[in-house]
Amino acid sequence: MARALSVQFMDHALGSLIFLYSMDIPANTWLSAIPLTLIERTTMAAGLSIATYVALHFFSEKPVISPDASKI
Repeated sequence: MARALSVQFMDHALGSLIFLYSMDIPANTWLSAIPLTLIERTTMAAGLSIATYVALHFFSEKPVISPDASKI
């Protein structure tokens, strides 16, 4: 979860910098977005963690090549 959260906040930081230098947005708009950003990025990190967990367990349970493939 920590890795997913760090990825989400790095993504947000980069996007914010690009948006900050390309658009003219007032400071009060940026300040009002801080609480929403925390909720949004935490939710995205949780979703990323769950998706990674499910994908890893799905593929680890089902072998790509059957153990008896050498007998074919």
